[in-house]
Amino acid sequence: MLMESRFRPSQECVDLARRAVAASDEANNPAQAGHVNFVLGLIELCHGDFGDAAEQCGRALAMAERTGDLVLQSRCLTYRAVAFRRLGEIQRSVRQLEKRLRTDEKTDETV
Repeated sequence: MLMESRFRPSQECVDLARRAVAASDEANNPAQAGHVNFVLGLIELCHGDFGDAAEQCGRALAMAERTGDLVLQSRCLTYRAVAFRRLGEIQRSVRQLEKRLRTDEKTDETV
């Protein structure tokens, strides 16, 4: 739905993503839950809900850190930085990008 809407998701798309998060939280699969939470954050960001997006990407980031998913960590940090930038919180945005660079260095070491 996100790509079909040219990255301008409807409220219905946001609601569906929130339901997916609720379902994934019950499934007891931390890796899947991290990804689904990230997708909700991305949808919220594209919908213009920047505060919710930053919070959701932060939640997904914590899950990715627990599971050791460096790629998801990098994605979460990137879009969280965008959300903070859109909120006018430049220093928080910069901190996310600095953390992303450190995460990318770890990713390079494992390849």
